Amino acid sequence: IPDRYPQINFEQIGDSSLYNYIGIGGTIADDYGISNFRFAYRSNQENNFRFTAIPFNKSSLSQTFFYQVDLNELGLDKNDQLEYYLIVTDNDGVNGRKSTKSSLFTFNMPSSQEYAHDVEKEVNKTQDRFEELVQKSKDFKRELNTLENDLKKKKETDFQDKKDLERLLSKKEELNKELQALKDQLQQL
Repeated sequence: IPDRYPQINFEQIGDSSLYNYIGIGGTIADDYGISNFRFAYRSNQENNFRFTAIPFNKSSLSQTFFYQVDLNELGLDKNDQLEYYLIVTDNDGVNGRKSTKSSLFTFNMPSSQEYAHDVEKEVNKTQDRFEELVQKSKDFKRELNTLENDLKKKKETDFQDKKDLERLLSKKEELNKELQALKDQLQQL
């Protein structure tokens, strides 16, 4: 049985808002196994490609992968262009190792004006989410006050009162999670 060249299929998932990363996900496969998997890249300021190893499972003939390229670590400036490809190598020790190289892909960093516009859009989205959370918080407080007033009028709590309290506690936990997600988003801006 002849040893075939390794296969690679993937998609690029870019950070559409703040240009912090490129996500690359797909599959790699070889009929006898893979020995090396790398990300090759260069900016338009460089002549030669640099290589970074992509983690993979050496014992698997076919596997999915996801690799996140941190654009901040590559030192790209506004208006720079990143060129990259993936290369996968089989482990044929008898006939010599064979490699498959993907097509060349490009990722364009935005101009200062485009970046400022995208950041402004993200700030506006974050502000809208904040306003939604404020409204949810007001609704929560109103429901809590209503339940508290209802409970003060009763001598004993019943099953429905306990259910209402559990629902409000669950709502509070959800609000806290949304608030934490908003804080995380603000830190990225």
